[in-house]
Amino acid sequence: MANKYTKIGDLLAVARKEQEKSIKESSEATKIMPKYIEALEAGDPTQLPSIPYFQLFARSYSQYLGIDPAILEEIEAVNGETAGILAGGEGDEDDGENEIDSSSSNQTKGFIKTLAYIIGIIVLIFAAFMVYNLIVKDKQADPSGTEIETAASGTGANIDSHDSAEIQDYIVTPYEPPEKLDLHLRARQDVWVVVASDGDTVMNRQLAAGEERRWQAEYRFMLTIGISTAVELTLNGTRLAPLAERAQTIAGLEINQVNYRNFYPSTDTEEEPSPSREIPVHPRFGTADTTGEETGDGH
Repeated sequence: MANKYTKIGDLLAVARKEQEKSIKESSEATKIMPKYIEALEAGDPTQLPSIPYFQLFARSYSQYLGIDPAILEEIEAVNGETAGILAGGEGDEDDGENEIDSSSSNQTKGFIKTLAYIIGIIVLIFAAFMVYNLIVKDKQADPSGTEIETAASGTGANIDSHDSAEIQDYIVTPYEPPEKLDLHLRARQDVWVVVASDGDTVMNRQLAAGEERRWQAEYRFMLTIGISTAVELTLNGTRLAPLAERAQTIAGLEINQVNYRNFYPSTDTEEEPSPSREIPVHPRFGTADTTGEETGDGH
């Protein structure tokens, strides 16, 4: 463990000195306290609030110095650690994070399969349309004067080839993309948050208690949150259920057009919650909502 952090610290310290940047200058640019920068370069995670904070700060600091974050992940992998934006905790917390990563991977695979299925249907419809047009044109161009079957009637009636036949074109309904995902985040306490919208990082810093942010995405959001209970999330006007049953680090959580209803509060009971009633906690993070309906409390 110590060897990994020492290598990361040495890499950061050498890069800063080669660029002739002071710790004070780096602190002002990255908004990371000088004592934390010193702890990063010393490879000492005990001087930060937690190991996840060390890893988050290290990645932000490396980006400022022009170091590819992938190099830090390689160092973690060589030292027997699982690479990732956040990979900390022990015991039950590891199990929770592994479950989140597995759920995110399964959701991504499901999204890809659904997209491939839709594309396949569109290709088949287009191919059938082209074959249909070719057959109709061949029959209409036959100079022998034989009778052809009308495709429009579907009754088996025949007409003379010299008469004009009205052929109804097959109309393919154009694909309409879903509405954008609208995510609102409010910090209940000081917390580090990383948000990516459709693959682009739109936030990577610490929020103070009471701060609010809002983003939109065409297809998906990827979230990394230092403390799960420190934020309140609202998606498309609906307050989301707590991300975990207790305070823990959330790493690489994906909310997309396919799975976003899974994060809505459970609607197992027929009673409609009042505005003052707290959103119930999901029995287990990542469990699909069996009803697939939004809650009616307006949060």
